[in-house]
Amino acid sequence: MRRNEKPERDASKYFTEYLTIQDGDRVFSLSQGNLTKNMKELVKLYAAENREFWAEYFYSNKADPLARKHLQAYLFHVAYWAAKIVHRQLKAFQHYPQVQYDLADLLQIGSEFVMDLEKFFHKFDPQQPIERYVFKRIEGKIRDVVFDGNAKCLKYSDWSLLKQCSKKTLKTALETCYREPLVTNHLLAWQCFKEVYTTCRTNGRKALPAPNAEQLQKMAKIYNKSQPSELVENPPQPPEARGGNIDDNKILQYFNNCIKALREYHFLLPKEEISPDDLLDNLAMKDAADDLHKLLHEHIENLNETTAGIFTLKYGQGLSDRSIAPLLKVNPSTVYRRHQPAKQKLLTTIVHWAKEQYGVTPDSKVVDDVLPDLLLNYYQNKPSRLAQKVS
Repeated sequence: MRRNEKPERDASKYFTEYLTIQDGDRVFSLSQGNLTKNMKELVKLYAAENREFWAEYFYSNKADPLARKHLQAYLFHVAYWAAKIVHRQLKAFQHYPQVQYDLADLLQIGSEFVMDLEKFFHKFDPQQPIERYVFKRIEGKIRDVVFDGNAKCLKYSDWSLLKQCSKKTLKTALETCYREPLVTNHLLAWQCFKEVYTTCRTNGRKALPAPNAEQLQKMAKIYNKSQPSELVENPPQPPEARGGNIDDNKILQYFNNCIKALREYHFLLPKEEISPDDLLDNLAMKDAADDLHKLLHEHIENLNETTAGIFTLKYGQGLSDRSIAPLLKVNPSTVYRRHQPAKQKLLTTIVHWAKEQYGVTPDSKVVDDVLPDLLLNYYQNKPSRLAQKVS
């Protein structure tokens, strides 16, 4: 399991004790007599000490009430590890009242999330390590709750955040902190960063490192030779109009300013709550129907023949996977495997498009709810639109 702490202890304890936190961060283990007794009997039968083995064993037997209790005890321990990771990272954001959680709060979020085992494991692939899945699911849930849609602040390290951001987002973030010409100066520095840093290798490290001295010097050199007009619609300015030439220390300061502005922007950005009906009404009021039709058309046209056929039969004619399978001479499982990735990509595309073009920020689950209606409307209108095009 990544990044978790692994105390030196008997692996069976993870499946017989429930964790609780009192007085802020003091951890207490509550032993369950029936679980301890059952675990001792199982250890005699299997003589296994590996957490992964026992997690898989109780998962495969979760129909048994006692096995479910063993599994939930284990999930509480993983929830504690995930809570500690997030809590440690939250210390960097203590000045934001939106994310002031203590360790007990975070453990409570994770513990409640794992109570419904069927729902928690519905995406689990038994061919993959169970502990990795469990940890990632719980950690992701805690992050989602804590950051309420603004998890990008923790999802990316400083340099990943700077690398992944768009020019539009960075410009908006900088405009909340600076005026011209500082906004332009920072954008120009960021462009130099993108030009040099994107070619840098991280030698397998997960968190991207800061630019090294040689890279910073190269970035500063490119900055001093560049004009702001390359990034924004301003008349060319000589270096002295931008505060003179800069060195590697100054351009590093610009980068740190950009990172700080991005983090503060993501925290302050309001999250718009939209229901499925509100999403359709909102897009309709913005006269987005034609643009949405075009977006759907481009996505479907890029699908391979089989997947496009599945979309047509599923959304245009309302057929189930079982009904589609014999028509395409494939198994229902094949229909599902072809449909799901294409659908997920379309959901992501629609969310990004709605946000960028119309300022609507729907949750992907909301889009998932309205997607059948959107595609039904697309297939119903497609013939008439094509006919208009021919005429």
